[in-house]
Amino acid sequence: MEPAATKSNVNERAGGAYLDVLTAPARQDIEVLVFRAFAPEPPLEEFRLEKREGVTRTVIRWNLADSKKTRVQPGLYVISATSDRRVARGLVRVDRRP
Repeated sequence: MEPAATKSNVNERAGGAYLDVLTAPARQDIEVLVFRAFAPEPPLEEFRLEKREGVTRTVIRWNLADSKKTRVQPGLYVISATSDRRVARGLVRVDRRP
């Protein structure tokens, strides 16, 4: 499993951020964690996805909120997707609205 792209910028008012992951065709359970980059804190958000057999590209959407559904502040975040001991990560920069 690997990300098709590793960085993205989104406006703080965007509906979400996306991590496009290339995967094997077999069915997989994917664990997704979202962290504030460079901060020794627990994940802001955790969820699981089930990828169907035959699918080789999965788009993971993060709604720019933490586990309490509170919008995150502008900054740098990491989306990490793990399946079968393989990890794909992407950086998301949430920018202030101009």
